[in-house]
Amino acid sequence: MAIAARSGVRSASIEQIHAAYSMGATRMQVIWHVIMKSALPEIFTGMRIGIGVGWTTLVAGEMVASTRASAHGAQRRRVSGPATWSSMGIIVTRACSLLPSTC
Repeated sequence: MAIAARSGVRSASIEQIHAAYSMGATRMQVIWHVIMKSALPEIFTGMRIGIGVGWTTLVAGEMVASTRASAHGAQRRRVSGPATWSSMGIIVTRACSLLPSTC
């Protein structure tokens, strides 16, 4: 996410910054109205990717190391239970992993 924020700040064009200064903008106004507004799309993209990767890692960790989480239950039922329960656990886990990316 820090890389996305850095990339977003660097994407602000120098012409826009100079134009804001020539119109009498203060340093804080340039940062807020020019730099932040050009950086926000990349910051939000970095947040979305970071949350998705974090959630995927969490689900994978639950499948391997947990004894109570829904992902572990799906994994356990896959080995020794009816297919419908395993499928339902996988569907619930997938729905929870898609939730952050639909916002």
